[in-house]
Amino acid sequence: MYSGVKVKHSELYKNLIASVLFHMLYNGDIAINTNKEGLIFKRDTIILTKLRKLDRGKYGFIGKRIDKHKVGETTKLYDIITKDLFVIKYTEPEKSFIDKICYNDVEPLKNTLNPVKLEELKPSAIWLSKLLDYYKSNIPRIYWTIVKDASRAAKAMKEHPDYDY
Repeated sequence: MYSGVKVKHSELYKNLIASVLFHMLYNGDIAINTNKEGLIFKRDTIILTKLRKLDRGKYGFIGKRIDKHKVGETTKLYDIITKDLFVIKYTEPEKSFIDKICYNDVEPLKNTLNPVKLEELKPSAIWLSKLLDYYKSNIPRIYWTIVKDASRAAKAMKEHPDYDY
C-alpha cells in the first residue's frame, strides 16, 4: 500500500511486463509474435524478436534481459521472465519480480527524484497507460498471451510446500 492506494501485485506484475513490451514494440525495438507450444495440449506462447540494439536505461530490468540477445535472435517471454530467477522459489513471485524491478530501476534514481521531478514523469506514465490500453484493444490476443505467459512464469517460480508423506 502506498499513499492509501491498494495494488494487486499480480495485476501490476502482468501489466508492467505488457507495458514494457508494448513500448518496445511501439518504438520498433522488438517484434512480438505468438507460437503454438506443447505436444498434445497446444497453447500460445509469446516469442520476442530483438530488432535492434536497445538503449540499456530506457526499458530497465526487462529491457536488460532482452538486450542480452543478439539482434535478430528470438526468445520466449517465459524465458526472459524466469531466467536466473527460476532457481529461487518465491512465496510471492509477482511481488518479488516487482521488487527486482524497483531495486534495479527505481532505487538508483531515489536520490535524484523529488516531488517536482516525479510530477514531470506523470505525463509519461499517462502516455504509457494509454499505449497499454491501445494495444490491449487492438491486439487482444497478444495482450492475453503475454498475461498468460507471465502468469505461467510466476506459477513456475512459486514456492510450493513440501509434503512429508
